[in-house]
Amino acid sequence: SLASNRVTVEFRGKSAHAASQPDLGINALDGVLQLFNNVNAMRQQLRPDARVHGIITNGGSAANVIPDYAAARFSIRAIDRRYQQEVLRRFIACAEGASKATGTKLTVSVNENAGYENMVFSTPLADRWAHHMRSLGIQVFEARDDERVGSTDMGNVMQVLPAIHPYIAISQESIPGHSTAFREAVVQPEAHENALIAAKALALTAIDVLADPDVLRRARAEFDERRARGAVKGRS
Repeated sequence: SLASNRVTVEFRGKSAHAASQPDLGINALDGVLQLFNNVNAMRQQLRPDARVHGIITNGGSAANVIPDYAAARFSIRAIDRRYQQEVLRRFIACAEGASKATGTKLTVSVNENAGYENMVFSTPLADRWAHHMRSLGIQVFEARDDERVGSTDMGNVMQVLPAIHPYIAISQESIPGHSTAFREAVVQPEAHENALIAAKALALTAIDVLADPDVLRRARAEFDERRARGAVKGRS
């Protein structure tokens, strides 16, 4: 899971007739478009795990009116929070540059409540879950370092206590997330059966934590070691 923030960017200019008096206007949409161009230029110097993607949410109301307001929404992501914050700072610099270049006024709103931390799996808990999945007849694969992932608030949970967030197969074929194919796959019997098996493995893992003090001890020890070196935050 990638650390992330959602960001709203607004540009304000001055409306004018786009044909008869364009020189009297300040085009807010130009600010948004320049921001996208700046972000595209920045991507070449980003690490492979970084993601900066957005949409235009307001680009004006009529083709013959220079927009005095335009806005866009972005997600800024990276594999760890420290680098994600660096990318966020560089993104804001891209927005500031677009504002200066187009003569528009800029507002950047970072939604901290929608920010996701990166996930840090508990190895002892993950090992127990994998053991139970295998005992239930399911093949388990280790996540690759270059695994393509999104973001989830489970990362926020993992920053304060040991936890796991396993992924399960819902189809024999690889399916992109947020797609029509994914929507159709999740209602199939195979997906439902695999979800029930995974839930059973999670329940058995919870029993391990309650019944075997060594599992909890090792999970806490690993978490404390990670907190000591700054990999997780721990509880404040």
